[in-house]
Amino acid sequence: MGRKFLRLSQGLVSVLFVVSGLIKLNDPLGFSYKLTEYFHVFGWSISEAFSLSLGIFVCVLEVVCGVMLFLGFRLKRVTWLLLITMIFFTLLTGITYLSGYVNPAFYQADLRAAAEAAGPSPSFFQPFNEANQLVSDCGCFGDALKLSPKVSFWKDVVLLLLILFLLVHHREISPLTTPKRSRWMTGFAAVFSAFLSFFTLNYLPIIDFRPFQPGNHLPDLMKIPEGAPTDSFEMIFVYKNKQSGSIQEFSMDKIPGSGWEFIDRKDRKVREGYRPPVHDFVATDSAGNDRTDEILKGANVLLIISSDLSKLNASDFQPFGTYASLLSKGFKVFVWTSGLPSDVERIQSQTHLPYEWLTGDRTLLKMIVRSNPGLTYLRKGTVVKHWSSAHLPKNEDLIP
Repeated sequence: MGRKFLRLSQGLVSVLFVVSGLIKLNDPLGFSYKLTEYFHVFGWSISEAFSLSLGIFVCVLEVVCGVMLFLGFRLKRVTWLLLITMIFFTLLTGITYLSGYVNPAFYQADLRAAAEAAGPSPSFFQPFNEANQLVSDCGCFGDALKLSPKVSFWKDVVLLLLILFLLVHHREISPLTTPKRSRWMTGFAAVFSAFLSFFTLNYLPIIDFRPFQPGNHLPDLMKIPEGAPTDSFEMIFVYKNKQSGSIQEFSMDKIPGSGWEFIDRKDRKVREGYRPPVHDFVATDSAGNDRTDEILKGANVLLIISSDLSKLNASDFQPFGTYASLLSKGFKVFVWTSGLPSDVERIQSQTHLPYEWLTGDRTLLKMIVRSNPGLTYLRKGTVVKHWSSAHLPKNEDLIP
């Protein structure tokens, strides 16, 4: 029984690490966005280049360690490395999960200022509030499988215990093959993982797990089902003590007496409601007109998408000029960006592209296509295909 459990633990941990690493290497930009989100909530500012490099390194390390564990190659080293890695990730997911029990006044500057002015310090802990968690999902398996911080934390605890068990009993595990073959297979895993990240960065994810994958009808993914839970809010009342002048917040059931003067009322979210897979899908033109329906109902719509214009120049948009001839064939072509007006004017003045420019949410645009700039083809609201700027289609390939 003990030996069977040892083999089962070895196989489970190794497969989970390899699968997790490969899924994230399929979309390294997506994982780098999640890392940036983690750094941001802890108050650390890092560059996108560093976040991307760190993300790729972590994913390659996951795959290589998983392969080495599966092969039974250099088990003492690899189990120690996995243990250190899992201690870090368990602490990270534990903090994000337990943040739901923490009063946000202790880590949000605006709420902290109000709490400090209120006199008596508020309680550090509070009943669990999902809306207060630092992140909504861990990013362990990219967009393929979204795990809540709670589920991710307990998953990491189980993995941590299994790895500790493997470390203690690593001498009892027999290698799967010879050391020479193990070295070759480990080297291949490292090279393949690095190549996969390079390929997907330049030619988009091989398998698309996002809601904007080809074949999806976006209007259907924007609907909220009947009876779906909505955001839940708690009314908070702000009062000023007439004698001391201190300002304090009260819930509905704890309104103070005559010694307090009413100042304000606000709503605090206590529970997240249902979010459709596609939300915040709004495109506006320079006059502020909503052009979303035009995009979703158009027979043939090409979207040239840029989530960050500040990093681009005119030469990045020149390859897209060829699609101007499609305007006479019934196509609608838009440049959709979240860039500042100054960046939009700069690119417009340098390229003179005959397309309308629209603005949208940056997070949404980064989600639609993992390329800056990139191209997305919609047909009556259904995603036909995405292309990176490194591999754009010819005009004849777009005509139905």
